[in-house]
Amino acid sequence: FALKLQKGWWLLAADLGLSADVDLEQFKFFADVASSMDESDAVIIVTHEPHWVLDSEYNADQLAEENLRELMDTHLKGKVRLRLAGDLHHYTRHSPVFSSSPPLPKTSIRSISLTDRGHCYDATRSVATNDPELIVSGGGGAFLHGTHTFRKYVNVGESQQKYKRVCCYPDEKTSTRLGWINMLHFRFRNWRLDIIWAIAAFGISSSLFPLCGIYKNYLEHAHDQGPFTLLFWLVRTLWALFCQIFRTGRVSLFFTLAVSWALFALTDTKPKPKVRLLLGLGHAAAHVIVSLSCLVLIQCLVEWIVADGIVTVASQSSKTSAVAVDHIHGQGTKDLASCLYDEFNEHWSQVLANFTGNLTQSDSNSTMNIASALPDGEDFSQMSAVERMHSYAFEAGKDVLAWLLNMSLLSSTLYFFDLPGLIATKHYGMCEILCAGDGVECMISSDPTKFLLVDRMTLTVYLLGTFLYFAIMAVPTAGNVFGTW
Repeated sequence: FALKLQKGWWLLAADLGLSADVDLEQFKFFADVASSMDESDAVIIVTHEPHWVLDSEYNADQLAEENLRELMDTHLKGKVRLRLAGDLHHYTRHSPVFSSSPPLPKTSIRSISLTDRGHCYDATRSVATNDPELIVSGGGGAFLHGTHTFRKYVNVGESQQKYKRVCCYPDEKTSTRLGWINMLHFRFRNWRLDIIWAIAAFGISSSLFPLCGIYKNYLEHAHDQGPFTLLFWLVRTLWALFCQIFRTGRVSLFFTLAVSWALFALTDTKPKPKVRLLLGLGHAAAHVIVSLSCLVLIQCLVEWIVADGIVTVASQSSKTSAVAVDHIHGQGTKDLASCLYDEFNEHWSQVLANFTGNLTQSDSNSTMNIASALPDGEDFSQMSAVERMHSYAFEAGKDVLAWLLNMSLLSSTLYFFDLPGLIATKHYGMCEILCAGDGVECMISSDPTKFLLVDRMTLTVYLLGTFLYFAIMAVPTAGNVFGTW
């Protein structure tokens, strides 16, 4: 549209559409409007994208706004004083840089007076040619674009007129500080993404569990051999796991490809296709490395707590059942839960009642029955309905409480929360099945068909328990990677 303002000013708003230029119908419309302008009139052109910044930033092979520049150089020659756009969520103003003073017109023209405010520069001048002030005012966006990441000097148009950014909000120093803060604060301000990162990171590694013998492999190749050897071992292990995803992984392969595609789709579309592909896949590779690193760390910790005696697991081969690995934990072994329970009985049971025993003695010795509790000459049939209901409720509550406490409530609760012992037991139980005939150092070379011999409930409990630790490690790291990107 075209809007005539006061004192000889015009506002022309152009729709550049998806082609980054005005079409022929708009060109003709604005040309007709320009024919009705006085020679001294001034024009403000408004578009939705600041291509004077974008073309220079991405080194575009072909400049945008070809038709619009033709309109400015012919029908609006010498009249364009200001260009205004949004799209980038900040404020900037670029002024032309001349090697000498710009030529003054022979006739009087209208000019823009910009006063110095804060870090802005004085820019009062008369312009005879189309070298307008270039302003980006996109502060109403849903988020903030940094100003320090864009070039201070840009070349505009076919003449490559040099422009300098003389004013911006936030200023470059503040923008840089906000950028560094974003690396650490992104996940706290966008905490809902933690759920996505937890599922995605665990999904990338899910097909690789368990890494049988990973801790022994670490001891043999990297322990006490210096940081460079450790780094080499870690890189080699991560590469082997990555290759294993494409060889045998199903769920892991799906999540790896899905995360890669999603992060590529989120990559800015302005760079060239090859650059965009490199940025997107590089971002995805960082998340895959985070996921596999957490997998290696957790699996090493699981085998370390057994090797150091923190958790003791029963040998699967010593069991009469060859496959039932569900009942190893707590069966005559000194696991973490039983250690905590013994500690309670030894030091605290004299102060606090032992809540894992019976409620009292047997019911016949500990509590009078209802009939004996009645007053003399009164039987149960003479009680009111409310009294009978209270008696029934008391008996039922007593029976339920006695049943719960007879289950050794405290030791059962400790067993439930003994995730390290539970995970370690399931880990070694599965490894004895997956690595049968190969020892427990099969790591990633186990036969995938042997997973059919692992009880489904065992695998489910193992993955759910591991997921809790995995999310704690992977979510902050993945969130910081995304915030940095």
